[in-house]
Amino acid sequence: MKAALRLYLFCCCAWASGVFAEEEEAEASFRVLGYGNGDFQGILFEREGLEGPETVNLGFVPDRKSRPVKLAEAPGRLSFFKEELDARGRRQRVDLGEVAWPDGAERVLLVFLERESLGDSPPAFDILALDESPEVWGPRCVRFLNLTGVPLDARMQRFAFALEEGPSDILCFEGEYSVPMTLELSLPWRGRREIVYSARFVADQYSPKLLVVKPPRSAGSFKVEVETIW
Repeated sequence: MKAALRLYLFCCCAWASGVFAEEEEAEASFRVLGYGNGDFQGILFEREGLEGPETVNLGFVPDRKSRPVKLAEAPGRLSFFKEELDARGRRQRVDLGEVAWPDGAERVLLVFLERESLGDSPPAFDILALDESPEVWGPRCVRFLNLTGVPLDARMQRFAFALEEGPSDILCFEGEYSVPMTLELSLPWRGRREIVYSARFVADQYSPKLLVVKPPRSAGSFKVEVETIW
């Protein structure tokens, strides 16, 4: 009887753990990262709360991902806006952009790329939605985000590939390729190959990496910057 009771309790605990795990896995969330000339302050998002819709002020952090914004479920699209006063002092909503949620994604990284605006026009953004669910973008994996405005050629160990503008595919390194290696970026210039970046790269065994390739700081320089985001 005691053995049967222990078996029953074990099965109940296992069932409850599975239910809770499914609930946790079903919870969607996103983080934000911003690049541009603005300060990315006052960007708002509306989600469903316990007492109805609630407005969330996105907390952008320089050079790193924000804290996760949790959602009750994965949405179809996400819309962002700011609030400002019109000429009569009334609060109005100004749309800033929207993006589709990647199919099947549990966690998403939203990269806001600020477009140039004229005069007092409200900021406008191109928003990239990158699936960073653990099973998609996990440990020892890296993704590039090329913000230089030009395609580059990349070489890592014996792998050579084109680095187009925007986000790259996800590269994962296992076994012998999880050791330190040289990352080299180059482009053709006046009949030869100009190396614009060269440094050591190590795949992180605990976390994925986002390598953001940014334009040179100095005018006339070929040397691009590479920023590592965990």
